[in-house]
Amino acid sequence: MSEPISCPVLRAFLRAENSLPPLKYTRTPLLQLLRHARAAGAPFKTLAALPVIAIVSNGLRSIPMNLISGSFDLSRVMGGPLDKEHRGTGILRTPEPGVFNAERFQRAFIGFSRTCTRSDGAEEPGLTKADLSRLARANRADFDGTLRTLLINSVELSALVDLFGIPDAVTGEQYVSSADMRALFEHGHLPTRTAQAV
Repeated sequence: MSEPISCPVLRAFLRAENSLPPLKYTRTPLLQLLRHARAAGAPFKTLAALPVIAIVSNGLRSIPMNLISGSFDLSRVMGGPLDKEHRGTGILRTPEPGVFNAERFQRAFIGFSRTCTRSDGAEEPGLTKADLSRLARANRADFDGTLRTLLINSVELSALVDLFGIPDAVTGEQYVSSADMRALFEHGHLPTRTAQAV
């Protein structure tokens, strides 16, 4: 019985290179994670933070093993110290881990979106870091109002723009397309630009 991966980014990166084991999720090399993030065009601050996040994601007792092996255990991220425990969007956690929740997606990536302009001039709903910051604050209010909840949401959501953001043709501001996010959360598909780079 496999453990669900509730992080849509990790799930999509692994699926992109056919690295999802059939029975259970095994250890993932840190270099593999960094390679994907770099190919996606992640800024230096994100590349620098990823190894630290991965190393501590399985708990304090696992840090030495993660450091020595240069990998982390995907099956133990859920329930680890960085597990959002329903503090996030809940799109892949409610009502059960790994199952897409269309209502929660609509609330987050449509309800907080704005009209953005693609390079071909077409308009589409999307979210900038400012919009995702509003979403993070709403998640905090919905859950427990703590600073930890706000920080977890802010870091996770802003990383989506760092990894998958595209410039608005009118304003130049980076945003994530709501359609791309739906494909990412529901089907585990990376945005086309990122998939080609990976």
